[in-house]
Amino acid sequence: MAALWNLLAYSVGGLIASPQIMRTLHYYPKSIRSKTTSSDKQRIGSIPAFRLFKSMFLPGLRDQADGVFYPEATLYIGIVGVVAAFFSHSWHHWLLWVVSFLMAMGRRTPLFGWLSPLMMRVPARWCYFASLSLAFMAVSGLSQLTDYRLMNVLILIQSLDLCLNTSSLWPMEPYTQRWERPSRVFSKPYLSLFQEPWRVSGLPFPMRTGYVNHIRTLGYTGGGQLTAMAGFRHDENPDGSGLHDWFQSENSQGEANWFGVRWAITQRPLLFPWKPTPFSHVYENNSVSKNVPSWKDLEDQCGPGSIH
Repeated sequence: MAALWNLLAYSVGGLIASPQIMRTLHYYPKSIRSKTTSSDKQRIGSIPAFRLFKSMFLPGLRDQADGVFYPEATLYIGIVGVVAAFFSHSWHHWLLWVVSFLMAMGRRTPLFGWLSPLMMRVPARWCYFASLSLAFMAVSGLSQLTDYRLMNVLILIQSLDLCLNTSSLWPMEPYTQRWERPSRVFSKPYLSLFQEPWRVSGLPFPMRTGYVNHIRTLGYTGGGQLTAMAGFRHDENPDGSGLHDWFQSENSQGEANWFGVRWAITQRPLLFPWKPTPFSHVYENNSVSKNVPSWKDLEDQCGPGSIH
C-alpha cells in the first residue's frame, strides 16, 4: 500500500511539473546546453565524496568545491535530521540519495558520464536532490519514534539548528548582492525611462532579464541561453558568460547601437555617445538604432546551431 501511495505522489508531482517539462523540451534544442559535451558538463562541480560527507555534518564550510561555491555543494539539513535520516525505511528515498550522491561526484565516478546526454547542468546540481532526499528520509526516520515527547524535543533542536546555521548557506556577499524587497526593487524610479523597443544593459538582480517588468534587456546570458544569443555575443563559454552588462564583453559601440542598447546601468563613467540621465549611474545612448532586432531575427541570422 505504501508503494502505491508513493507512486501516486510521484505521478501527481509529474503532472504538476509537466507544463514546465514540455516547455523545457521545446526550448532545449535551441539552447547552448544542447551542444555541450560530457567533458563540458563535468568541467567544474565534480564534488569529492569526502567533501559531500563533510558537508552533511558541517554547515560552516566556506571553501570552493571544484569551481563551485559552497552553497552549491552542501548536503546539510541539520544534525538531528541527518542522523534521523539513517533510520529511514524509505527505500526509494535511499535510492534517490545514493544515485544523487554518485551523480554529484561527476567525473569522479562513471555514472554521470554514462547519463550525461540527459544532464543539462554541472554535477554539483545533484546536491539539491541529495539534500532533498535526506530531508524526506529525516522525516521518515523521526516517524519511527514512539516517544512523542522525545520527538518534540528533537524537532525543537532541529529547528534551532536550521535557524542558527542555514544563513551561512546563503550565497550572499561577496558572491552576490543582498536581495531587496520585491516591492522596492520593482518600483525603482529609473524604470520609467525604459521603453520598448530599446534595450537596457546592466539591469540589477533580480530584474536582470526584465521579464517581470516587461523591459527589453540583453536577454538571458547564462548557461541555458539561446544559441543565437550566444552567437551574437561571441560567447563560446559552454556554461554561459552570465554577463548582463554590455561593457563586460567585447561587443562594440556599433553593435550596441544596432542591437538597440539605449540605456546602461553601470558604475563606469560612460563617454559620448552616452549621456547621464537624472538618475545616478544610469546613462542614455544618443546614437542607438530605431530598428531594434528581436531574438527571432537574431536566430534567423545566426542559425539555431551556430556560435561564431
